[in-house]
Amino acid sequence: RSAILLDGSLVGPVLSTGLQKPLFRIMAPVESIPPNSENSPIAGTRLRAQMRILEEKGIMDSFQKYGGYQVVIGGIDHENFDDKGFFSPFHSLSGIDELPQERAAEIINAYIVAFFQQTLRDQPQPLLSSPKSPFPEVLSSQHWQPTLKVTH
Repeated sequence: RSAILLDGSLVGPVLSTGLQKPLFRIMAPVESIPPNSENSPIAGTRLRAQMRILEEKGIMDSFQKYGGYQVVIGGIDHENFDDKGFFSPFHSLSGIDELPQERAAEIINAYIVAFFQQTLRDQPQPLLSSPKSPFPEVLSSQHWQPTLKVTH
């Protein structure tokens, strides 16, 4: 009835059909795609840009059709979404960014629980409806109302 995307990608048919359920994407800040890089003469640059543009379009289409939320958390990186930062004795080699792993997990967990409480149990969650996050590390949050009926 709902799905979470933790700093990841969507691939395959869902890029064109959408997930057909509300999506919550929690992500680290990403660099913007340099202008016109999808037409770069450098194959790797061109393909990465084309793939990212296609993926973003698919995710945005899914948000607009089926609703969802997106939260960008500052001070984290992709590795903050797993448990490596809790166990690695080498912080600088763990891949996590400047935000302590415990704090990143606290924020990520709060949003995941709120999303599932709201979408699976139909319990409105102030964390999701508030215009400003109680977590100062949250750089941006967006919400989309579905334009298509989601069937369970």
